[in-house]
Amino acid sequence: MLGKYDRFPTTILHCSALLTHKNPIIKLQLLLIRSLRALNDKITKYSISFADYLRKFEGEISFEVGVAEGIYFNYLDDEEVMRLSELLSKHGVFSSLDIILIIRYHYIQGKKRIPLRADRYLLRFILHTSRIELYLFHEGGIMRITPEEVLAFVVDHVNHFIELEGLEKLHLEYIKTR
Repeated sequence: MLGKYDRFPTTILHCSALLTHKNPIIKLQLLLIRSLRALNDKITKYSISFADYLRKFEGEISFEVGVAEGIYFNYLDDEEVMRLSELLSKHGVFSSLDIILIIRYHYIQGKKRIPLRADRYLLRFILHTSRIELYLFHEGGIMRITPEEVLAFVVDHVNHFIELEGLEKLHLEYIKTR
């Protein structure tokens, strides 16, 4: 089933958040999908630390986002956004949406971009009329960015798209680490 990961861990989660909103849920879900799709093109400067060194190095992070379908994830490109949009218009809002977020790290040495080990996070958005429950599971990598930072980054990124549409931003009620 598109949007649902059959193997999403429910007993062990690394972080959760509660967001409130006052937006039409179908419009919000479409914006959520489009904003997550836009992450696939995003590269951000980031100071990277190494365990062996006390200082931080100039670097960058980039993202890959996929949407669940059964036990697999499909890269969230324009075609996948269209599939999700069509499903939303035919069947209404997804009760939950499962996403894989891969964060790739590179540090810059001269003119070279040197890759480091990536982090993989599973995210589950459970949408309600006036709130969104957000769950995060760190699936792999060395967790260079904390789960709280990942959730806060995703919420800020989605809020940017919401503001562009002239809607009210998501309000973060809390983030809990487990």
